[in-house]
Amino acid sequence: MNLEEWQKKWQRIISGEIMFEIHAKIPKSDKSIKLVPLTKPYLKRTDYLSLITEWRKKYNKFFFSDFEPTIEKTKIWLESSFLSSSKNLFFLLIFQDELIGHYAFKNLNNETVFLDNLVKGIQGGHAKIIEATVKGLINWLFSQFGIEEVKGSVLADNPYSIMSHKRFGFNFSEKIKCIKTNMEYYNINIKRIEWEKNARN
Repeated sequence: MNLEEWQKKWQRIISGEIMFEIHAKIPKSDKSIKLVPLTKPYLKRTDYLSLITEWRKKYNKFFFSDFEPTIEKTKIWLESSFLSSSKNLFFLLIFQDELIGHYAFKNLNNETVFLDNLVKGIQGGHAKIIEATVKGLINWLFSQFGIEEVKGSVLADNPYSIMSHKRFGFNFSEKIKCIKTNMEYYNINIKRIEWEKNARN
């Protein structure tokens, strides 16, 4: 799918006109997790907005931007960041009909895309939910858009995320310090050829 085709489909998705989901199979299980795009109708779900706001408060130290989350600020953030451009998409993570977290991508272009924060706000469910979610989204990005590279950032004090992305085969930069937030992080990336090689192995 080229970006012009995606733009048309994206407009219909976020308006709620058409349904779209990514089903990510959980390894060694008969269960899967659904990645459901945030749409305009979802912004009327105060229960969902409340959960996303609660998780933002709980995991605020793992975000690169720093603000005091409220439901109204969460709504504005979601609208401005993920419902205004087809280059960005915010996924609700649904497991057994329950909202358990969210994941997103930003800055999609013909060559690359940037993974945004992955949050699992509800504990339990299955030990491989995060692994399935990451694989599901990256597989979809590579297969749908023909891009050559997936990028992201991982905070240096988030050992679980570091370990997980290394297991997936991501390459890590030297440690970098963010002047604005004073936090240390790594830039990460994986090429399509590396991802496909890891999948075969």
